[in-house]
Amino acid sequence: MSNGSFDKPAAIAAQGWHLMNEGKVLEREFSFNSFQQAFGFMSQVALIAENLSHHPEWHNVYHLVTIKLTTHDINGLSKLDLKMARLINDVYDDYHQVVKEKR
Repeated sequence: MSNGSFDKPAAIAAQGWHLMNEGKVLEREFSFNSFQQAFGFMSQVALIAENLSHHPEWHNVYHLVTIKLTTHDINGLSKLDLKMARLINDVYDDYHQVVKEKR
């Protein structure tokens, strides 16, 4: 997926993200088969967030992880939020590919 495909609200929604709070927040829920898988995903996202110095708001209940992205300094979305969303999607897609291959 190229960065250019992720720069418009419609493209973001097509990738599973929802625009919330009048377009100021991106939100997506991710589902896993277990808490262990969900936590592994969160760990991978945490490493990306730390490298970019851009940290998501998230919530985890057993096999579900909900992530919200926004840039508080501008009270809305920035290019960094879009980049994070794309990278998070890549981690999720890669993670599910590995899980399928292990079956």
